Amino acid sequence: MNPVLQSDGERRRLKRTNWGLFGLMILVVGGGALAFGLDFGKGALVGSIVVAINFYLSQILLARLFKPGQARFPVAVFYILKLGLSMGFLFIAMSQFNIDLWGVMAGLTTLPLISLLTSFFGTAQPAEDLAKDQPDL
Repeated sequence: MNPVLQSDGERRRLKRTNWGLFGLMILVVGGGALAFGLDFGKGALVGSIVVAINFYLSQILLARLFKPGQARFPVAVFYILKLGLSMGFLFIAMSQFNIDLWGVMAGLTTLPLISLLTSFFGTAQPAEDLAKDQPDL
């Protein structure tokens, strides 16, 4: 069980974000490959993989950050290592393989897009929950 996610609402939101990220990755990679060619599709796949790995590693690192008794310094070091490995992976992929830079950028935008959509469509509280939060007058 993830210690950061205390409520069922948070678990549902994260699950919806994960499935949305996966669906948008498939849409960007498949649609990009059909519309702009295989080089674009390969670039979108590389960018999407980097974003997905970073997203899941961030979930794990944030869970460790908020767990009582865990040191915060290793988490910061892991974030810096994660950034360096991501940039190294992207550099090697773009310099050694024939992938399209626009495809990589399209793949890298999948997480911000799904986060934006989730924030627009997933934050409304039901009216009965709002009524419970109000103090009695």
